[in-house]
This record gives sequence, structure tokens and C-alpha cells, in this order.
Amino acid sequence: MKRFGMNVKRQRIAQRLTLKELSSTSRVSLSMLSEIERGTKVPTIEVACKIADALEVSILDLLGRSEDNKIKIIRKAERPVLVCADSYKRFLLSPSLPFSLIEFEYFVIPCGKSTGPIMAHNPPLKEYLVVASGKDTLRFGINAEEVVLDEGDSIAYQIGTKHELLSSGDTDACFYYISENRTKP
Repeated sequence: MKRFGMNVKRQRIAQRLTLKELSSTSRVSLSMLSEIERGTKVPTIEVACKIADALEVSILDLLGRSEDNKIKIIRKAERPVLVCADSYKRFLLSPSLPFSLIEFEYFVIPCGKSTGPIMAHNPPLKEYLVVASGKDTLRFGINAEEVVLDEGDSIAYQIGTKHELLSSGDTDACFYYISENRTKP
């Protein structure tokens, strides 16, 4: 995750932001940001998302984007993975290309666990989810509207509210996730 910190610093400097300004915009403490940039602290997924949102880049950009447009292969053993404590794993399947509008990921949520609340994307992303195995419950917004998806089911949604993904079956929920960001240049 040292590369993540270096890329945060590179993006921050390119945007002519001070650590204090990024801290204010991202709602991440100044000391935490400093440690992340130095590579001495690994951010949680929530903190990484806050930083990416504040810098108006994707998490993939901060994990290390490639600058050329050649064929990109990400070997299973080499693909970036974000682990959120004991609750879930998020595998980044798509290479990060400059100005990429699509991110492709694979989630594994252990039985009975959840992602926890996922903050609203601003502006909302178009999101697609396909359940590869298990049963997944998608909980939207304040009223906790729930959609239960079984293996093979898919859903497309665009929301501007908090949401959460839960493994609601007897086995781990594994699903493919694609997000489409229409606001990048």
C-alpha cells in the first residue's frame, strides 16, 4: 500500500492541495493522511474511498494506474485486493487506465457479514452487480429498502444514498461489480 500513499501525495500535489486542505475535504485526519502518504499506515476501504472522492479520482487510480493503452493482463496472484477487517474482500479486476470510466471488481462477503454502510457516491455512479455464488442482499438508503439476489441474478442501479451489501445466505456471497463513472474527463 506504499504505492497508494505515493499516489495520494502525487495527486494532492498535482491539484495544488495542502495536507490540511485534503484533510478538510476528505474528512480524514491530517495525521492519518500524513501517515498514508509516507506509507506507514494502511487506510481502510472507507478512508481510501473518502480520499479518492476528495481528489476526484478512482481508488484504482490511487492503487497505481498505468499510463499506456496496451493490452493489460492482471494475473490472479498480482491483482490488488482491499481487505476490510474480517468482513469482506474486494478484488480489483480491471486495470486502471487514464480517464477510465469503468471499474470492474469481484467481492467476497463471508456468510453473515456485510460491507457496512457504503457512503453515497457524489455524483451517483451507475452500478451493476451479478451474483456469482451465494445469496446477496442489497440494502438501499434511509428506509432500508432491500433487494435479495440469488446466484445468477443481476441488478443495475444508480443511487445517491448510502447502501450496504450483505451475505444473507448459508454460504459466502461472491459477486462481480461494475461501476460506471460518467463524470470523468
